[in-house]
Amino acid sequence: MPAPDKLLEAYQQAMGSHHHVSEFIANLNQLAPLLREYDPVKKTNGIKAFLQIHVVDHFAFEETVVFPALLALDTNVATRSLISELQYEHKTILLEVEKLHRLLQADDLGEFESAFRGFLGTLQRHAAKEDQLLYPLVQHHIRQS
Repeated sequence: MPAPDKLLEAYQQAMGSHHHVSEFIANLNQLAPLLREYDPVKKTNGIKAFLQIHVVDHFAFEETVVFPALLALDTNVATRSLISELQYEHKTILLEVEKLHRLLQADDLGEFESAFRGFLGTLQRHAAKEDQLLYPLVQHHIRQS
């Protein structure tokens, strides 16, 4: 498959994932029941599933599919800089995910909830950056092909 086709496919999959993240964050008031869940197993399993699917797996997809496909088409220094910046943010956010997992394992739900709310803000800023900078660039290359 030529690089533009891979980029288009990667873009479509990533945007679907971003839609879920943006929707999740935009509806934080719907998160309240999960955070108030009395059953700690249901609470932690729901949060762990979100982190795995919408953060860890999504970042892995971008790192292995989206970024390489874009870099194969665009050798611009600004593009390479943006990708490096996003990769750095991925590493930072994944460290926060590890911290959240440690708090869940320690059954420190009070500290967890505070850290999780802060984490959602960080995740929202990252998703906004990708929506504003990365995906318009990907769309541009798709239109050019």
